[in-house]
Amino acid sequence: MQIEVWHLTGTPYEMGRQHGETLAEGARAMCDTRMALCLRAAPGASREALLKLAAESLPVFADFAPDTYEEFRGIADGAGLSESELYIGNGYTDFVDLVRRRYPPAHECTAFAVTQTAAADGLTYVGQTWDMHASAFPYVVALDRRPATGPASMTLTTTGCLSLIGLNEAGIAIGNNNLAPRDAGPGVMYLAMIHTALAQETFEDAVKAVTHAPRMSGHHYYLGGPQGQFAAIETTRQRHALLRPRPSGVYAHANHYNDEELAAHVGQTPGEASLRRESRMWEMLEEGAGCLGQGEALRLLADHEGPICCHPNEPEGGRTCAGVVMCPQQRAIWLSKGNPCEASPSRFEL
Repeated sequence: MQIEVWHLTGTPYEMGRQHGETLAEGARAMCDTRMALCLRAAPGASREALLKLAAESLPVFADFAPDTYEEFRGIADGAGLSESELYIGNGYTDFVDLVRRRYPPAHECTAFAVTQTAAADGLTYVGQTWDMHASAFPYVVALDRRPATGPASMTLTTTGCLSLIGLNEAGIAIGNNNLAPRDAGPGVMYLAMIHTALAQETFEDAVKAVTHAPRMSGHHYYLGGPQGQFAAIETTRQRHALLRPRPSGVYAHANHYNDEELAAHVGQTPGEASLRRESRMWEMLEEGAGCLGQGEALRLLADHEGPICCHPNEPEGGRTCAGVVMCPQQRAIWLSKGNPCEASPSRFEL
């Protein structure tokens, strides 16, 4: 299945308005679905209470990243949604950490990096599967963003949402895995941080968009840079830790904390599925170290032994909704909608 690409141009607000108006039906459906998931996670809570809670984060977001907030506001206006509704729709995996009554292990996504020393061609490749509640799959899209000022970007996301995974023309790539910390509170949700990182011209400033943000909750983020730089960051709301590739030049991460101090801070019990997927990714990367390239990177995402490529087993379950591989030095990104073992990736250059 080929991924739909939507083209946005202009000021941040204009791009958001274009996005919201064009994809209004999908944006509203995504927000309704994610509101329902939050209500399910927080028995006894009302829709009005959740919207009021989301509104507490909006001033923090606007202060942290004014341009990103303007694009977000444009999406809301274009789709006919309140900003609080859209904040829950965009930041669901962070927002649910605020309201859920228990903390099951996160179970989405497997990420990898092949740095210059491990690649057959001396380039850096980063990427991941994006696994989510199956209800998100119909709304997966790509955005070709051409802002009036700042770098253009190509991003994977869902209708009505800011950037989820992407690459900009300055050679900055960024993606993420969900984590389950215990210190969530009002703050900036993860898509706003990713979107802001992709507005940066330098790798260092992109990293700061994660490490210096007044975060709502925690994720793992990986970034690639134009000279082959690589950074991996585990976060909670209040803390972060930098991780490094192995000496062989490869890196893998699923949905549990690997930094010992952060794992102890959140009282983590890693999920078996996350441990299996991460172990399998490490195994494949180490076996291929020194011989890996774009084709091999795409095949990593199609693996079923982990399973890294997860097929839906029930309508209400999770699934691999998309796969992404990025090469920052080439300004190239490969996007596939659906299971990577079945989908033909589309290649884009910036």
